[in-house]
Amino acid sequence: MSTSDRSINPDVERFGDQRAGMTSVEIDSSHLVMLSHPVEVAGVIRDAAAAW
Repeated sequence: MSTSDRSINPDVERFGDQRAGMTSVEIDSSHLVMLSHPVEVAGVIRDAAAAW
């Protein structure tokens, strides 16, 4: 989740994640976190795939 997102309010996103019982990872970034932090996003994807 992008903590500096101005398109989707991070507090609203946190609420939705908690309500759905999801685990989320927060990265201080704008809306397109995959473009500004590709290494971190790839690491989250790798960790999720390994846990599955």
